[in-house]
Amino acid sequence: MPFHGRLEWKCITKHNRHVFEDLINEFFELNREHLVDFHGLVVDMHKFDHFTYNDGDREVSFDKMLFQCVFRKSRTGVPLIPGRGGVHPSTETNK
Repeated sequence: MPFHGRLEWKCITKHNRHVFEDLINEFFELNREHLVDFHGLVVDMHKFDHFTYNDGDREVSFDKMLFQCVFRKSRTGVPLIPGRGGVHPSTETNK
């Protein structure tokens, strides 16, 4: 699947639909081979104190939660996809 860039589901057109179909097919093929899994993260961002912990940036809050989801589902330093980088904890301290 030779695609470089960013894919946004809200931007599917008849001209780029094949790229999204290829992505979905690739995911299910990797899933059948037990190389990738799907995990969802649903967060009510109104329940967090973004100003105290993330300088008011909701996106930083979400990124931290997403990192924790990925980090806890993987093993430290083990590539999530063969040939790709692994998940490594940050050495920075968070509040």
